[in-house]
Amino acid sequence: KPRITIIFSIIYTLYSAYFYAGLKQDAPAVGVAGFFFGSLVVLGFKILVILFVQQTIGDGIRGEVEAKQERKYRTALMSLLSSMCDAVVELDCQRRIVDH
Repeated sequence: KPRITIIFSIIYTLYSAYFYAGLKQDAPAVGVAGFFFGSLVVLGFKILVILFVQQTIGDGIRGEVEAKQERKYRTALMSLLSSMCDAVVELDCQRRIVDH
């Protein structure tokens, strides 16, 4: 799940910054702020990538489900028409007979 990944990434980034700050306690001018800022930039990039992948995969799956559902509706409609009518003639958008 992407949201769990984002939460764990935030926790890992905060822990890394805390651990790094603990290591650099003797020499505070070495760049704890720079390390923390860099970690936040990487975290932001991770979140953007995760959200993009989630959106892309979600759109693809949603499209497949809608297409499958549309085929089921079409099959049900054709079965209903076949049972109620002697002949079923399908027309395209230009009102020509569709050949099956």
